[in-house]
Amino acid sequence: MKYDEHETAVPPVPPKKKRGVWWVIKWGAIFTLLLVVILILINFRFPPGKGRPFVRVSPQTTWATSPLKPNGDIDYIAFLNQQYAIPPDQNAFVDLVRILGPKFEGVVFPPGFFEQLGIPSVPEHGDYLENLIWRRMGVDTPISVTLNGVRIESLRVHELTKSVPFAPGEFPAVDKWFQKNEHHLLAIQSAVRKPGYYTPIGGSDNSYTALMGHVQQMRAVVWSMQRSSMLRLGRGDVTGAIDDQIAILRFGRHISRLGTPLEFLFGMIFENMGHDSIAQTVFSGKCTAVDLKRLAAELDSLPPLRSIDKRYLEAERVMMLDLAIGIGRYGPIPWDDRFLGPASPGAMWIDSKPGFDDALIRAAIDWESVCLELNARFDQLDRIPEQSSVLAQAGMYRAADQELDAQGEKTRLFSQFFGWTSDGRRQRGKLISDMLPVYSGFSRSYQFDYWRQALARFMVSRVAIALELFRLEHGEYPRGLDELVPEFLETMPLDPFTEKQLIYRPDEGDPFLLYSIGRNGFDDNGAEFGTKTATPVPMGKSEIRNVDLPAAPEIRTVQEWIGETLKEK
Repeated sequence: MKYDEHETAVPPVPPKKKRGVWWVIKWGAIFTLLLVVILILINFRFPPGKGRPFVRVSPQTTWATSPLKPNGDIDYIAFLNQQYAIPPDQNAFVDLVRILGPKFEGVVFPPGFFEQLGIPSVPEHGDYLENLIWRRMGVDTPISVTLNGVRIESLRVHELTKSVPFAPGEFPAVDKWFQKNEHHLLAIQSAVRKPGYYTPIGGSDNSYTALMGHVQQMRAVVWSMQRSSMLRLGRGDVTGAIDDQIAILRFGRHISRLGTPLEFLFGMIFENMGHDSIAQTVFSGKCTAVDLKRLAAELDSLPPLRSIDKRYLEAERVMMLDLAIGIGRYGPIPWDDRFLGPASPGAMWIDSKPGFDDALIRAAIDWESVCLELNARFDQLDRIPEQSSVLAQAGMYRAADQELDAQGEKTRLFSQFFGWTSDGRRQRGKLISDMLPVYSGFSRSYQFDYWRQALARFMVSRVAIALELFRLEHGEYPRGLDELVPEFLETMPLDPFTEKQLIYRPDEGDPFLLYSIGRNGFDDNGAEFGTKTATPVPMGKSEIRNVDLPAAPEIRTVQEWIGETLKEK
């Protein structure tokens, strides 16, 4: 090769290599692997190791900051017990558990229960109140009876004898039960007059499942008091019947003040049961003016009927946070129209063990964001009880539940949950926070309506007593409710479903019509629960037809009760 003195040697350009299929496959695989790694880093987090809290403990996330479990999580059961514990000498339940025994209606208290209660253990066997229906197979005299040619079986006897007054001798097994247990019934009347009520929560690693406690068994206590009051009334012992009925109301109000949604609901149910019995007494025709004045004074001296308040919402917040942390740590995830609680020891509703797929889904959720979203939602709910209007509160609770239901419906589809790259762990955490309250089953509007119904029943009872006192003094009923104030009522109570006066029609009904319009918001002319004439109101996927709450019970005698039973058949 020849070079000019001004030229520079230029090496020859090698030919370009052809990039074949394997090259594309190799780099495509590398790119895909990198993308997968990035997606995994974005969408998954391994759970914290043993001894470390599942989410950051702070007022913003866990709300409560102590006490802690050994793994670092908040011990919400211990937190609730610290909030609610009271000295034994002020605790009505201490007396009740000594009356009922440690296994009343089959309930078994968890280890350490009596130590938390602050008393020695109650012996397993002793002289305790018997629940007539629970132990019916051990009663010597058969509970089933024949009245007016109609055979009434045991469960019908249970329903009848707690619903209407009955005479001694009509139900021999009930007479025998009452004779054996009367001293326990009197002791219950005394116990519920104590200022406080507390039962330790325990027996589970999760507060949500632990709260399914003693209150369901306590229905039998109220049934016993109702049955006692109806027998006393049948004997003409109005004073004793009133004592039983006031004890029911005090018992219900004790339980409703414990703080949790379940106990709140049962407290309202017991309140309504008490007013069922009071109505039988007021309209029995056996009450003197002295009896009615005493009943009115007892009602006026009761502690206020607790509504959804800060303590209720705090308890529900604690339950939801504990539920979220428990599911995040243990699984399984609630999905596909089912609710599965945490798989830790003692949990309920577990119909399958969480597997790898469940663990994968849990790792794809930012559980701290779940807690943050739940706290934000409860911060909004905390402002609702500050509203002075009962109707405004009811509307706000209903709107909050409707919004929650709508959000929950959106999260039911698997495709909604796994928008992997677009949503991210935080967004999926928000979806879970929308799901948990829906699956928990607590509807605040439903609970608030139960409170309004209990409050309305109280007001109806109180005004009915005033009307009877007016009649005894003046020989006739007043033309309007305003005539009762101030001699028979200090102020006129308002219907919590309308914030107006109760409906009163002196010339209709027997002996008059007095009622609240109830939960459907319509005036159904005093139609009672279950009647076909009442206007239905949608409640989720069902409807309510019972919505007027009248003062006078439709069925007041054993004969009327039997007649209605025959109609049902």
